[in-house]
Amino acid sequence: MPKRISSEVEKRAVYLYAHERLSIPRVRAALASEGITVGINWIYRKIHAHGVTRSHSQAMEFAMNERRISCVCLSCSQPFLGKQVNEKYCEVCAPTLQAHKRIYLYGMPESKFQELLIKQRHRCAVCDRRFDEITPPKSRRSSVVVDHAHDSNSVRGLLCHECNIAVGYVEKHSRHTLNKILDYLKGAHRVQVNQS
Repeated sequence: MPKRISSEVEKRAVYLYAHERLSIPRVRAALASEGITVGINWIYRKIHAHGVTRSHSQAMEFAMNERRISCVCLSCSQPFLGKQVNEKYCEVCAPTLQAHKRIYLYGMPESKFQELLIKQRHRCAVCDRRFDEITPPKSRRSSVVVDHAHDSNSVRGLLCHECNIAVGYVEKHSRHTLNKILDYLKGAHRVQVNQS
């Protein structure tokens, strides 16, 4: 016959879940530290028997808060509480996924990115169009592209997607090829097509 668990243990499990806001595995660990061994399914059943529920968003929020880990930002060297073990940048230096990619790829924290945007008056450094007036391609979230030298990875400026492609082509090909393209666009080599 299975061992009967007292109502005091049941109340303690519900208290830890509802008031201490622990996850079910954490409730089990807390009870184990008090010398009480119960299973996760038992805790789950007792919590629901008492009518204690959490929304998915609350459960995720609690889980994320429980897993906060002390980290040091690789960009600004300030301590912060990370959500993951391998988190490298604080929310000031990398507040969004795009900002995280910029700092990871180019060493450009959010403050430097915003500084460069202001310096360029929120315009492309080549065509001078405002970034907020440019529709980004479907594959991109933003119309702003960080242009960098491929050999040194140093940032040169902020461009629109089209200008970034053009600069990449210019950088890759010889001056002779570029002169031929300019001649072509001027009409030096136009071919007359007979239309019958």
